[in-house]
Amino acid sequence: MSAYKLIKCTLKDKDILLKALKDLGFSPETHDSPKKLRGYLGDLRNEEAEIIVPKEQINKLFTKASNDIGFKWNEVLEQYDMICSEYDEKLKVSNKIKQSYAKCVIEQALEAQYFSVESESISNKKVNIVQIIGKKYI
Repeated sequence: MSAYKLIKCTLKDKDILLKALKDLGFSPETHDSPKKLRGYLGDLRNEEAEIIVPKEQINKLFTKASNDIGFKWNEVLEQYDMICSEYDEKLKVSNKIKQSYAKCVIEQALEAQYFSVESESISNKKVNIVQIIGKKYI
């Protein structure tokens, strides 16, 4: 049984977080109040979150024995804490989520400055490359 842990990252914007998760192919569940996360055997864990990526979706796209990944609002820091199992972290699922979030933040900032934005993600087992091109005609 993999233990859950908090992943250090800065996820402040719910809409961007949901877009980043959807860009990865997930359909995250959103809840008004925190719900328990499930382990890879379907067992309920003590950890709770308002945004949950079900383990079945993670298994389908990245791994074979994942746990739910959760995002819990931290009132003090005014950001979401990512709750990810050690197993999923070792398989770099948390890194993929952080990279997708950063890509969405950059794209939004460019679009706010009236840039047209094109992006491409190239992934293999060792490296994830994201190329973002912003064009602005003056």
